[in-house]
Amino acid sequence: MTENYIQYAEGYQKDNIDEKDIVKAIKDIQLMDDEHGVFWVSVITHDENVIEVNKDL
Repeated sequence: MTENYIQYAEGYQKDNIDEKDIVKAIKDIQLMDDEHGVFWVSVITHDENVIEVNKDL
């Protein structure tokens, strides 16, 4: 099972992320249009915890 992942609204997804991937995602969504300017970060421990971040943070 994947421990964590990031997924952009535009379809990009990466497994086993670290802090650099999250910083990059924050920078990337600032350049996207409103429809695609969102990403999700999931951290799986015993349950899955998902954080959604949109363009205006």
